[in-house]
Amino acid sequence: MNEASAPTQRLAVAVDFTPASEHAIAAAIALAQRVPHTAIHVVHVLPVDPWIKTDGLPRESAAMEAASRKLRELVLEVGLRAPGRRWDQEVSFHVRLGDAVEAILQLVVDVDADLLIVGTHGRRGLERLLLGSVATRLVMEARLPVYVARPKELEGLPRSEIPALPLPGSERAATNAALLPRSDQRATLELGARTAHISGLI
Repeated sequence: MNEASAPTQRLAVAVDFTPASEHAIAAAIALAQRVPHTAIHVVHVLPVDPWIKTDGLPRESAAMEAASRKLRELVLEVGLRAPGRRWDQEVSFHVRLGDAVEAILQLVVDVDADLLIVGTHGRRGLERLLLGSVATRLVMEARLPVYVARPKELEGLPRSEIPALPLPGSERAATNAALLPRSDQRATLELGARTAHISGLI
């Protein structure tokens, strides 16, 4: 792999084979579509059986191989539903043993990830208190940005009574201006490094 094709962004995606995982994979694919030379690292963590050793026993090896195949199938399934043109995507599959949060955070270090993507089950109240949340722990403990993917569920939620910001030049612009909070403003900003020399400065 030459420098031109070397990954410029490494995304780690935590997968537990629930519907939440599909949202995480879809988010990673969407980001990879927009950023050239992005590598995706998908990880699943198997719990350690406390009653048997895990030093290369066939039972663990078989479970890890099965999980790796399942990861490939899931990523391919989600990827085939991705909108837009088809493209080749570099994907690495990782299966680890142990505590989910500890193993995922170690994987992030091992692959030098730039962003960790996790799905959330959206548990609330007592269910969340009793079951805990891997996503919450990852957000709290990860030492890199964490993207929490979940489906958009805005249906049935009431909108604010403040009218929408009118487009500049529209008839509503003048009549609604007094009703809008001062923070509702649009601006076109020029972003990026400055290259012009500022006259008069030495």
